[in-house]
Amino acid sequence: RPDAAPKAAEVNVLGGRSAQVPVARSRPESPARPGDQAALAYYEQKDPARAAHVIEVIWTGPMLRVYTDLPASDANSRTAIALCEIAAAYAEGHDHLPAVFVHADRAAGYPVLANKMDDRDDCRLGRVP
Repeated sequence: RPDAAPKAAEVNVLGGRSAQVPVARSRPESPARPGDQAALAYYEQKDPARAAHVIEVIWTGPMLRVYTDLPASDANSRTAIALCEIAAAYAEGHDHLPAVFVHADRAAGYPVLANKMDDRDDCRLGRVP
């Protein structure tokens, strides 16, 4: 069975006695960036330069949250808005509402840099119609 535990190997040690040596289990590698891997791939395809700023993309209910390495001073920046627009397109392509929040880095406390609340919103903060 492929999921069975690995067996111990016998090794000949001093004086001809054998000892049981456990075989190390290989742990499945976790993704370099956690979260929605398809969304991360979508970013890489659409805008590789800006995708480098994305740390994690996760769904919280109907909202797509994009965590970045951007500073809080990047609120409404071209990069933050582009990341929001790409996430909104990804969400719409997967039959979800285009509700998106792009967050700054952890050091800044994850403030929102750009967001889209519905299909009429343009991703800029404070611009919901």
